[in-house]
Amino acid sequence: MPKRIREIGGVCKHGHSLTGDNVYIYPKTGFVGCKTCRNGFTTISRRELMKDPVFKANMKIWQDAWVERNPEYRKRHWLNRDYKMTLEQYNEIIATQENKCPICFEEMKQPHVDHDHACCPEQHKTCGNCVRGIICHNCNLMLGKARDSEEILSRSIEYLRTYRQSREAKK
Repeated sequence: MPKRIREIGGVCKHGHSLTGDNVYIYPKTGFVGCKTCRNGFTTISRRELMKDPVFKANMKIWQDAWVERNPEYRKRHWLNRDYKMTLEQYNEIIATQENKCPICFEEMKQPHVDHDHACCPEQHKTCGNCVRGIICHNCNLMLGKARDSEEILSRSIEYLRTYRQSREAKK
C-alpha cells in the first residue's frame, strides 16, 4: 500500500486546511485529500489535471498500486479489447500448444496473439474471427516484417536455400 500523500491536520497544495469536514480519505488507496479541491476537480478536465505535477505524481502512485492489486486485469482487458478473446481462451491455446510456438517449436517466453491483418485492415483491433493462434515473439516479428505474405516468405526460403547451396559448392 503506498504512503499517504498528505497527513490529516496539514494543508493541501492550494492551502486549504485538511481538518474536520474538509478531509476526504480515498477508500481504495487510503490517500488523504482535500474535499474542497476534490469537488473542484469534477469541473476540471483530466488533461488539465495531468499538467499539475503533484496530481500527476499522485495519479502515478495510485495507478501503480492498482496494477499491483489487479495483475490479471490489464491482460484480460487487452485480450478482450484487441482480440475479442478471454484470458481462459488464451491460456487454453497455450496449454494445447504445450507452451511451444507452432512455427519454430521453441518454448514461448513472450507469447504473442497472431492474427490475420488482412481481415480487418481498417481497424486497429481485430474482429475476433481472424486470430490464427499464439506464437513466439521472434516468429511474430518475422510474419509481421513479411507482411503476412506467403510470397515473401517463400522467396525468403528460396534465398536461404540458394545461399546454402552456393556455400556448400565452394567447400
